[in-house]
Amino acid sequence: MIAFIVFNFFFFKQKTAYEMLRSLVGSEMCIRDRFQRDQKIRNQLNQLVTKQQNELAALRKRITSAQEEQRKSRSVELERLLQKYQNMKRDLENQQVVELQRLDKSSKNKTTASVYNKSFVSSKYGSRMRPGSGVKPVSYTHL
Repeated sequence: MIAFIVFNFFFFKQKTAYEMLRSLVGSEMCIRDRFQRDQKIRNQLNQLVTKQQNELAALRKRITSAQEEQRKSRSVELERLLQKYQNMKRDLENQQVVELQRLDKSSKNKTTASVYNKSFVSSKYGSRMRPGSGVKPVSYTHL
């Protein structure tokens, strides 16, 4: 019997950790696989969180740049509208000046025509031109 014990002792030596890992059985393998599976899930979750954070940062950057571009576009549009308003105002003021000059010229012509007409009538008809005499002076106001 001692020979059997000595034979078994030397023949079945203790296994190293590497040898034990290779020869895991049953529940030991389930524990190892669960740990590896949990680690893999944690790694994938961390990768997903990192990817989402990067995408969120990129979206925020796009939003910020789009807002800035919109501000610039609005500013340019407002400048264009202001310039258009100023041009239109200047044109209307110029038209008004031209109309006022025409009116002044027209009123001067009417005054001159009226004075000329009165002198013409008085020289032609002399003292016969009295109110109610039936002869009406000619008016050049329509010119």
